[in-house]
Amino acid sequence: WNKEIWKVRVASSDVKKGKRGGYRLIYFWKAGEMKIYLLVAYFKGEKAEITKKEIETLLKKLNEELG
Repeated sequence: WNKEIWKVRVASSDVKKGKRGGYRLIYFWKAGEMKIYLLVAYFKGEKAEITKKEIETLLKKLNEELG
């Protein structure tokens, strides 16, 4: 993605697959304000990927909430 949208892989202590089979956190970093907003967190075992369209929808909702 771009410089404002980041994906982090997080290992799960329940599933012994390390970061690869763990959780994904996708967040929006508003650098000018030094703020981070969590867009979505999901388990890779249940959802392989998140689409660009899903990210765009989440960003739109976040922008509406922030005003």
